[in-house]
Amino acid sequence: LSETSIYCSPRTFLPKTHNYSPVTKLKYIFLYRLLLFFPVNNCIFIELIQLIVLSGYQCDRCGKVFTYEYYKEKHLKYTRCVDQGNRKFRCLLCPRSFEKRDRLRIHVLHVHENHRPHVCSACGKSFSQSSSLNKHLRVHSGERPYKCEHCGKRFTASSILRTHIRQHSGEKPFQCSTCGKTFASHAAHDSHVRRTHLVGFRILN
Repeated sequence: LSETSIYCSPRTFLPKTHNYSPVTKLKYIFLYRLLLFFPVNNCIFIELIQLIVLSGYQCDRCGKVFTYEYYKEKHLKYTRCVDQGNRKFRCLLCPRSFEKRDRLRIHVLHVHENHRPHVCSACGKSFSQSSSLNKHLRVHSGERPYKCEHCGKRFTASSILRTHIRQHSGEKPFQCSTCGKTFASHAAHDSHVRRTHLVGFRILN
């Protein structure tokens, strides 16, 4: 991975967007098309990235941006995020910055270029982190270590259990910014936005 690809490549700028919300996909596609026709070694594009792509809920301490306020609050509550200050190596695709160039390269590979070196031997699905692969392997092994205390149903991941528990609690933390409707999971929220508010748009994968 060259320094040029970190800072200047439109292919680097447009990640595989299937894991992003529909609104964020549109923002990436819009800026990607601009970068195909204009030079990118310009501060205007850096500001444009910050204003358009990174609109969301940003952590004031570490600079991470979250699509949903729920995830920002969870991040502040459960993680020990560190103030990044004026670190030398800054990612131009998001607010993150790093003390070492190698950390920046790894960040770009995993986050923006969707580098997935950990491959499941059973089905071929790939993951950026070994911990994610280990969670996936439970699908094949049948292991379900996370149990709902309300109904006894078991799940392969704690995140799936948390979403399930909202069926019992009635919690719906994901709110549509367009119509105000709320949802128990971000997947249900994104599906609503895609089907209700983005009709007529072609989302590129």
